[in-house]
Amino acid sequence: MVVFEILINMFTMGGWFYEAADVFLGVRSVGISPRLECCNSLLNDFLKGNRMRLFWKVSRAVDEAIELKKLMVEKGLTPDRYTYSVVIDGLCRQKRSEEAKLVLNEMYDIGLNPDRTMYIALIDGFLKENNVDKALRIKEEMVARGVKLCGVTYNVIFAGICKIG
Repeated sequence: MVVFEILINMFTMGGWFYEAADVFLGVRSVGISPRLECCNSLLNDFLKGNRMRLFWKVSRAVDEAIELKKLMVEKGLTPDRYTYSVVIDGLCRQKRSEEAKLVLNEMYDIGLNPDRTMYIALIDGFLKENNVDKALRIKEEMVARGVKLCGVTYNVIFAGICKIG
């Protein structure tokens, strides 16, 4: 598997996202499970490169992204904070913030504490869906859970409310 992971990494570093996705999907199709780090890295590279179609192709839509996370657990891979962060960010970018909020809640249920970036992604997601009330509720939850607000949090809120009008 290491050889495939190196190949996937080299493709994404070179900006060849489709090739990286093809290798990843090919490996999975023959029953080889990539390591957690490989899954996280690939999904994050797709998000950074704004390759949402590939993101969902690799994770095979939102529902299958969640299934992929479950499959990881079945294969003995424990999804970590980074895995959840990638899923939350991807859901929010697809304007599925309600589902992203459920993923955040799941993190708490299993004992993982979401970090500031996850909350900011949710706030931004709800604002892009014109849902100021939910965005502000997420900010309040963030504070109640002891996650410190920062300049980025305020900038996202301010910019989002300004865009809504």
